[in-house]
Amino acid sequence: MKSPRWSHLVSLTIFSLVIVFAALFILWSNAHAAFRTGGAGNCGNFADAIALAEDGDVVAQMIPARNSGSAVITKNLRLSGGWLPTENCAVNNQYFTETTDYLAYGFQYAAPYTRSELFSSGDSVLILEDANDPGFPHLGNLIIEHFILSGASANEGGGINGVISGSAHVLLDNVWLRGNQVLGDGGGVRLEVRDGSHLVIEDSAFYTNTADNFGGGLYVELREGSYLTIENTLFSENQALFGGGMYLVVYDTSQVFIRQTQFSANNTTSPNAHGGGGYIIMHGGRVTLDGVTFSGNEGGSTGGQGGGLFIQMDSGEVVIKNSQFVNNSAGQGGGLFVESMGSDSASVQIVNTRFEGNTPNAYHFEQTGSGTLITQLLNRSVYLPAVLKPAPTPVAYARINQITLDESFNFVVDFDTFNFTPVLPGVHLHFFFDTVSPENAGMPGSGPWKIYGGSTPFTDYHFGERPFGPDGAERMCVLVANADHTVRLGTGNCIKLP
Repeated sequence: MKSPRWSHLVSLTIFSLVIVFAALFILWSNAHAAFRTGGAGNCGNFADAIALAEDGDVVAQMIPARNSGSAVITKNLRLSGGWLPTENCAVNNQYFTETTDYLAYGFQYAAPYTRSELFSSGDSVLILEDANDPGFPHLGNLIIEHFILSGASANEGGGINGVISGSAHVLLDNVWLRGNQVLGDGGGVRLEVRDGSHLVIEDSAFYTNTADNFGGGLYVELREGSYLTIENTLFSENQALFGGGMYLVVYDTSQVFIRQTQFSANNTTSPNAHGGGGYIIMHGGRVTLDGVTFSGNEGGSTGGQGGGLFIQMDSGEVVIKNSQFVNNSAGQGGGLFVESMGSDSASVQIVNTRFEGNTPNAYHFEQTGSGTLITQLLNRSVYLPAVLKPAPTPVAYARINQITLDESFNFVVDFDTFNFTPVLPGVHLHFFFDTVSPENAGMPGSGPWKIYGGSTPFTDYHFGERPFGPDGAERMCVLVANADHTVRLGTGNCIKLP
């Protein structure tokens, strides 16, 4: 006769297996995204692929460079570059209903190290939305990844021009904007972001773009509580009349976050112009710069202000921390120039930020309006006593270091564990995509997740299992899990998928 304890363990094991297989089935059934091909190897025109694609599709653009046809994007899509065929496409703009079929056909994924290039011989390379369309706004989620957008000569927004509205989320990931020229604003990108929408630019580059007016690399207007996030991105050798690298206009309660980003060798094109590296106008809202470098940028040499960065405020708040302004130049405020011009109060806080080699001076604050400009310059060095309190019990946690793809399209996840060794049965790991919340990545959550009790690397996820549409996964995550498959929140991390 089996003991009650043994029966309980058997029941728990069977239940766990059922949950795991159910999670895998759910993951498999949700992983597939319809693919539409475009580009080289008889795969078809990009503009045709956009016209044929339906909401939720992936448009996979082949290498090498192709004319974009100045396609207007009004659907929730993932525009995915960095693909190449191992044989010619059977027909133009071929359609695959499942990711596994697409890979089985023979297409190869060379991203993120290789990008597909789109150019335009006339208008902007890509146009987001049409504000005059009766159905506007259309977009909810749009991802543009692994592209070079280049060579446009347009009126506005050489690489990308348009409007993001209706609480939409748009991600530019590993996108290079280069060599675009415009008569107006936004040599690389010009976008209006409205209605609580969110524009995210990460791991990208803006270089050698030119605007005759504002924002050589980037021009963005943020309205009605919208958001702009720029992370790990380079702005280099862009130029404009005002705001060589970027030009931002922030309204209402909108917010800007710029992290780990570099502005170098950008310039204005007039001796009296402002903001060589960047130009920010604030009508409210908040701007945070964290770990940002302005180096070798040039504002106007005589009447110009803010070689690195020029900020004009009638209200709002600016925080600059852990950043540096090095070797920038302008007529005044070589590194940073801040002007308060309104009747409301405005504040600028600068924390742990280095100014060095700026000409003629590091920074300048000027109040031309009737409001109050509050400024704080703080350099914080924290010295801890030798012993604060008794050392806590070591906490078990895990960290994903890197994710690559092998030749069989398996994700190879290099990870470390600390203060424990994963084992089954016992304390182990749950791997999952970021389409699953941490609370749902273990019992009694809905998942799906994959259990693992071995050493690095983890290779149990295939590219075909990744949710890959515009609402798909961008990162893989890990958490420490108990023997009963409940997870310990806050014991892991997520990093970007290749």
